[in-house]
Amino acid sequence: MALGYTVVRQGVDHSAKRYVEADVTFDNSYPTGGEAVDLALVGLSRIERVELVYVVTPDKAATAGTNHGRQVVPVVTNVYAPLLKVFTANVTEAGNATDQSQIVQRIRFVGA
Repeated sequence: MALGYTVVRQGVDHSAKRYVEADVTFDNSYPTGGEAVDLALVGLSRIERVELVYVVTPDKAATAGTNHGRQVVPVVTNVYAPLLKVFTANVTEAGNATDQSQIVQRIRFVGA
């Protein structure tokens, strides 16, 4: 499976870069190394920066809490293939094919 995206808002930031803010839902089969961000579904041709905005619980309530004890870490070493990694503990990435579908993270993607 793949990440699910629900776009919440989009526009242009103070540095004249386009942004798309979306509630990103992880799936039930996390791949080791991270989930690939689908540029077409986000609506950008490249992503230069990824910002975690806050957590959205599965019932769509916004909170400043955690993602069920997990941490989402964006990796943008390639603007055309950014990743979102999930860590279950300090420096411990979620296992391959594990269910991370409880995670819904509001994320701002900035690029072009």
